[in-house]
Amino acid sequence: MWSASTSSGFASPLAAADDYFAGPGEESWAPLVAGEEPDAWWDAPEGRPAPDPDAGFGPGGSAEVMAAGVPLQLRVEQAVAEGLAGMADDAVIGVAAAARRLRARAEWLELKATQEFARRRWETDPVPQRDKGGRWRFSGRAGEFAADELAFELADSPLAARERMDLALALRDRLPLMAARLAAGRGDAHRCQVVHDAAGHLRDEQARQLDAELAPEAPGLRYDALRRRARKLAIRLDPGAERDRKERATRMSARVEVFGERSGNYALAGRELPIEEVLASRAHIASLARELRARRVPGSLRALELACYLDLTQGRDPRDRIPARAAPHGPHGSDRTQPSARPPQDPGDRDGGNDGGAGGPSTTSG
Repeated sequence: MWSASTSSGFASPLAAADDYFAGPGEESWAPLVAGEEPDAWWDAPEGRPAPDPDAGFGPGGSAEVMAAGVPLQLRVEQAVAEGLAGMADDAVIGVAAAARRLRARAEWLELKATQEFARRRWETDPVPQRDKGGRWRFSGRAGEFAADELAFELADSPLAARERMDLALALRDRLPLMAARLAAGRGDAHRCQVVHDAAGHLRDEQARQLDAELAPEAPGLRYDALRRRARKLAIRLDPGAERDRKERATRMSARVEVFGERSGNYALAGRELPIEEVLASRAHIASLARELRARRVPGSLRALELACYLDLTQGRDPRDRIPARAAPHGPHGSDRTQPSARPPQDPGDRDGGNDGGAGGPSTTSG
């Protein structure tokens, strides 16, 4: 086989093609012979496994157990680029779930970079201190404006940037298991924030204990369920600190707030109120609404509760909506404090009735 030589004196294996292709292994490349069983992979295309139309995203598929990272990213990108129309419903849901894991991984990467930035600004000499509420006190240091730097780059508010920096450090020092779940694409940054909020008043060792109990189940809980679970654990770990945290929040942050809704309407709300005050106010409004309903004021119970709420916040008596009490105000509505006899429209109101007009509710003749 090495008998042929090149100009340099070395034998070339390609100089004699017959010798090169002869030898063990050649039989696997031979053409099919009648009566012989074909090789399923090379000789019979119809015998090859058909490609998976779900690309491994179906139940029990390979993509379901892939770690969040570049290989999963490439597979999701390819599935979306090729179109999802040929996939089964379960596989399409699998693509969405894989993309959610990738988003969690991206949030972890962002928080790791934010953590390093916070370390450089907040943990350099002289190290700033925290107040009783857990907020940083900088006293004119350069770290005071670190959140503004981050907010400018991320097009975010300074308050949101500061909370993000605080969360990044908490995941490193107090919630390492929640951080590990996020790095693996399980859960998300908002779930981490929920646990961090509940553990904010706890000592470091208590926070790590809460982290150990919550991290395994946190990715599978909805946000409201996770918040309730985290608060119950925090109260069990340190009941006094939880009570102090609530009282401090009421002293520092209780307020009446007006903010826009997604629809374009607005909301009026009391924030950071003691729970007993909220429950008492809610019960009073509900009681007034039921009284109006019993006196045959038109409208659904939800609409009547809203009407009572608006009346009470504008100095009106909700009971003036009762027709017998509204009549003395006259047909022209000269009393500006007189509420409309009809409560605000409610999508669930199916009771019918007229709109009242300027002169109040009309009456029908016998």
